[in-house]
Amino acid sequence: MMSLKPFKDFIRFKKYQYLAYRKYNFNSKKNVAINDYLKKIEKDGYVIIPDFYSKEKCNQIKNIINNFIDANPNLIWKDKLNSDNRIFGAENISYEMKELIEYLIFFSKKVGENYLNQKIELFMIMANKTFFKKENEGSGGGWHKDSYAKQFKSILYLNDVNEHNGPFQIIKKSNSNLFMLRLFSKLTNKFPSTRFSESEIFKILSNRKDQIIELKAAAGSLILVDTSYIHRGKPLYKNERFALTNYFFPESVFDDHKNHFKPKLDKLIN
Repeated sequence: MMSLKPFKDFIRFKKYQYLAYRKYNFNSKKNVAINDYLKKIEKDGYVIIPDFYSKEKCNQIKNIINNFIDANPNLIWKDKLNSDNRIFGAENISYEMKELIEYLIFFSKKVGENYLNQKIELFMIMANKTFFKKENEGSGGGWHKDSYAKQFKSILYLNDVNEHNGPFQIIKKSNSNLFMLRLFSKLTNKFPSTRFSESEIFKILSNRKDQIIELKAAAGSLILVDTSYIHRGKPLYKNERFALTNYFFPESVFDDHKNHFKPKLDKLIN
């Protein structure tokens, strides 16, 4: 007898989406300049904008991150292998940093509001330096969704990222109804968990690795992405990766996230 559990989970998932989307009613003026980016995110879940920042500006930001990590070890979040080093609230490292990332925040927010049809604000910027260590999980600690409803982030690569040093990976159509129904069929009792093991991913994909897209790009490239797709930072096989990730939420839910990111810089250091 066929189990009804996958269908029940799918209905719960759609109800969650419906309740979330009812709040997405921000009437922003449509901006022709970003329409192509919005269409690409709607179609593929992401878009890459090359040369968004110059390599010189990226190197300035990298130096600020490195100096801050060296000088403030107590303000750095690290994974269990010390492979992923994160500064939560990196916009507050210094006035210099704030100036360097001002346009990044402005542009990302504009795209995010149009994509979500929702008023959003910057909750924080996460700067991270991820480097190779044996058995590292990459940036983000493995495969996951940020939400079961539409979500938006932007990620700026600060150094050249190839298949070896931790590119962002996203699974094709992994927020679609068909994909989610297959997920609930193959992984019972999963919803509402948002994290997935490697074996669970290949079970869902039936070992079709071609469904995994690697976003390799040069320093200064900006990724605009819907993080309700299943994604991760690929484990590193050599070298290091520097990136800035912008977290945007409606201000009404800021308090829901404040204890998730510690230690966090809540005000300018200098």
